[in-house]
Amino acid sequence: MAQSSSLPGRERPDIMKRLSVFIAIILSPGMLLPVLMRGLAEAWSADAPVSTPVCTAGGVQMLPAIVSDGSGGAIISWVDYRNPDICDVFAQRLDSARVPQWTADGVYVCTSDMGEHAMTSDGSGGAIIVGQHLLKDRWAVYAQRVDPSGAPQWTAGGVVVATAASRPTVISDGSGGAVVSWHESIYEGIGDYRYKIRLQRVNAAGVSLWVADGVHVCTTGLDDHVMIGDGLGEVIVTWQEGPDCTFDIHAQQLDSAGTPEWGTAGVAVCTSPKFQHSPVTVGDGSGGAIIAWSDVRAGQEVNVCAQHLDSAGVPQWTANGVVVSGDAGLTTMIGAGSGGVIIAWLTELDNRQNSESDLRTSLLTCVPVLRMYPAGLHSWTF
Repeated sequence: MAQSSSLPGRERPDIMKRLSVFIAIILSPGMLLPVLMRGLAEAWSADAPVSTPVCTAGGVQMLPAIVSDGSGGAIISWVDYRNPDICDVFAQRLDSARVPQWTADGVYVCTSDMGEHAMTSDGSGGAIIVGQHLLKDRWAVYAQRVDPSGAPQWTAGGVVVATAASRPTVISDGSGGAVVSWHESIYEGIGDYRYKIRLQRVNAAGVSLWVADGVHVCTTGLDDHVMIGDGLGEVIVTWQEGPDCTFDIHAQQLDSAGTPEWGTAGVAVCTSPKFQHSPVTVGDGSGGAIIAWSDVRAGQEVNVCAQHLDSAGVPQWTANGVVVSGDAGLTTMIGAGSGGVIIAWLTELDNRQNSESDLRTSLLTCVPVLRMYPAGLHSWTF
């Protein structure tokens, strides 16, 4: 059957003004399917004159983070310099009508030197926010929970999650608490550092549940790592490691008690020649994960590659991953249901002046535009 040349929206220029067209790849556990993605119009205006100000306090506000409040609204946190020479973290909640719910210009959460902070939902309309601050001349990671009314639930200024720690990230543990990760720097000579990646779980009351210094997952030459949770306290951590810029991709799973489940050193996701970096990870819904990364395995070209690990950490696709796209990098990914993902990347177009980067998909609000024919699945292109 011939593919229709009449595409939804082409007859309606007014609709097309509100829709953007993007190319994407869906990776399912068993196959790769090209699809066309359409970005839907955002519910809230992006025009500055009609957008909702979250904070207009004096000084500088920067580095915002955002999570859902579970009721159609959002909680936004940011780094705030309204107090000179002090780097604080503030937060505000907007309801589904964009109306601020907390104190004007936000509530104080904690002090976070260098602006490092991250946030996750607590699953009850509030949020858990982590930051770093000097404690006795050493970096320490703090965490604070705010309830739906914006009231801090833990110690004023946050509870100490780890000392000798920086660059925190956080995900929900599915029980009102969170799993926090950070890196611990190890000085090995002038300009030479390695990093221990550690994790700690805190419960809904802010009490640490795992070993005092956090669970040591790996030691690596770079501090990049990502983690995802299953909502039951288990986490999968992905990182890059290796000597002399020959980085490989590795992963480890910890159970809800912080016990490694994929061996003591984790599993190798990709050990191709040269180097792999910048992994991103999405759960497959069955205790495993799909991992994508930037890969220089052939010449100087950067590829986007991906691998599926099952719940035991066993690779399910081609050894060292499938190549999703060549001449591409800066990968991001979201779940697409049924264990699959939508993966996006940047690539260079030869017919663009000045080698402008072309974003190959949008993942804000999108729906696939697909048709099923007797001969199989097809996609539209423009």
